[in-house]
Amino acid sequence: MSARWQSQGAGGRVTIDVGPGFHVNEKAPNSLTILPRESLVEPALQSARSLRFDWKEALKPDESVLVSVYVCDDGLTVCENREWKWDSTGSLLKEVEGEASRTTSPRPVVPAVKDGFYQEALDVALKDCKALKKRVLLLFSARWCPGCIRLEQEVWSHAFMRKTLSEFVRVKLDADRFENKPRMKEYGVAGIPAVLVLNCEGEELGRVVDYLDRAEMKSALDVLAKKKLDTRAQLEKKASGGDVAAALELAQRAAQSYQIETALKWFALLPDRAEHREYWVMRIADLAERSGKDPKSEKGRREWQDALAAALRKFPRTMSSLDWRLSLAQLQAPAAAQGTLRDLVKMSDELIADRARMAEVIRSEPSGDYLGIESLRVFQAKAEALEALQRPADALAAWKAAAEEGRRLAIREEPSGPYYRFLVILKKAGEHERLKRFFARHAALPKTDGELLRRYAKYLLEQGDYTQAVRVSERALKDSYGRNEVLAAIVHAQALGKMGKVAEAKQFLLKYQTRKDLTDDARQQIESVFKTLGS
Repeated sequence: MSARWQSQGAGGRVTIDVGPGFHVNEKAPNSLTILPRESLVEPALQSARSLRFDWKEALKPDESVLVSVYVCDDGLTVCENREWKWDSTGSLLKEVEGEASRTTSPRPVVPAVKDGFYQEALDVALKDCKALKKRVLLLFSARWCPGCIRLEQEVWSHAFMRKTLSEFVRVKLDADRFENKPRMKEYGVAGIPAVLVLNCEGEELGRVVDYLDRAEMKSALDVLAKKKLDTRAQLEKKASGGDVAAALELAQRAAQSYQIETALKWFALLPDRAEHREYWVMRIADLAERSGKDPKSEKGRREWQDALAAALRKFPRTMSSLDWRLSLAQLQAPAAAQGTLRDLVKMSDELIADRARMAEVIRSEPSGDYLGIESLRVFQAKAEALEALQRPADALAAWKAAAEEGRRLAIREEPSGPYYRFLVILKKAGEHERLKRFFARHAALPKTDGELLRRYAKYLLEQGDYTQAVRVSERALKDSYGRNEVLAAIVHAQALGKMGKVAEAKQFLLKYQTRKDLTDDARQQIESVFKTLGS
C-alpha cells in the first residue's frame, strides 16, 4: 500500500494505491482534510484500488494535510481506516493503521451525498424520513446502465425536477455491489433503473422501472410524493379478500420487477389475466426457467411451447413477440420452426418499411435493455432469425443493415449500455476494425471504466489474443467491484488457461471463489470456469 504526495502548482496531489488483495470501501467518507481549517477535499479520482485527491490552494506553514481512507481485503474479512498526515512541505508526518473491524464500516460513517442523493445509506435516509416527514425515493442503478445514465443526465439534474425531488429524502444504491443484492431481493428489483418510493418504515408505496422523460417522471413522482397509497401488505390483504384491482396492481408491480412467482400468484386471481401482456411475459419466463432446470422433461417443453404460441396469438405484433418467436422456433420441429422464423423476418421487414408502425409497436411496452434504441432490436431480431434459418449471406446483410441503423441512431460512442449493444452488432457485421479502434481509444484514456476494460479483454479472448487479454483484464480488475470484478476475474482466468497457465488460473480464481460476499449466481459462474479448466 503506497501513499504519495506530489506538488501541483500552488496546491498539491495525493495518490493512494491500496495494492493487490485489497480495495477501497467506497461507502465510507474517504477524504482529504486541510488542518486546522477543516477544509474538506473529495476524491478527484476513485476506483476500487486507488484514490487521488487534488487541491489548488497553497498551504500555510502551520497547515497540514490529513488523508483518511477505508480499506478492505478482497475477502471482506477485515476493513480498517488508514490515515496519512503530511506537513505543508509534503513531508510525511505519520502513517496510522486503523483498528481492524469485522464489518465493512469500522466506525460510524457519514454518508456521502451526490446530486442530492445519499450514496449507499438507506438506513440514514429512513431516519431522515421520520425527522423531515417526507417519503424516501430509493434509486437502484449502476454506472454502466443506459437508463440510469440518462436519468442522471436528463432528469435528476434538471431544474424542472427540483421541486418534485425536494419532496423526498433521496438515496441511491449501486446494483452492482454484492452487499446490495439482499436489498434488491427484499424489494423484488430485477431490472434497473428502478425508482422506489418508501414510507419511513421502509415499506414500498410504488415504483417506476426503466427510464421516463422529465415530464413523465415528474408526473409519476408528484403522485407518489403526497397521495395516500396502500403499502404492499395492505394491497395483499385487499387482494386476498377478492379485490381484483388490488390483485392487478400487485401482479403488475411484481411483473415490472420481474418477480415471476409473485406476479403469477396475483395474476391467478384475475379472470381476464390472458388479456394482459405482462401475464404472458411472466408465464413464459416461468416455463423457460422450469425447462432449464429439467431440460429432459417433454411435458415442460410442451407447456412452454404452448404458452409461446398462445401469447403470439394474443399479441402477435409487439416487441416481446420478437423474442417469443425466436424461443418458439427452438422448441418446434424443423418445418414448423422455419415457418415461425420466416414470420419473424416478415414482421421485421414490415416494421422496418413502416417507421410509424414501428414507433407504435415500440411505445406499446417498456423498452428494457434497448432503451432509446429499440429499432435496433428489430433489425437484430431479423438477423438472428436469418442465422437460425441457416442463410449466412442474408444474415450477414441483415447484420450490416443493423450496423447502419445503429449509425443512423447516432449512438454516442462511449462506454455505456447502448453502445455496448451496438458493438455486438458491429462484431456480427464483421466491422472488427471499428471495434478495435473503439476499445483501444478508450483503453488508452487515463481514467477508464472497468466495465469497458472487461469487455475489451473478453473480445481479445474471443479473437485469440490471450496475452493482451490477460493484460487488459488485469487493468479491468483494478477499476472494478462486485459483479464486474467477478466477470473480469473470470475473463482473466480463462485467458490464463488458454495460454496453458492452468494452475495459475485456478490459483487466481480460488481467491474469488472463497470470497464471502458473492451471490449464488457469481459463485456458479466461477465454478463453471473451474470445470472448463479441468480437474
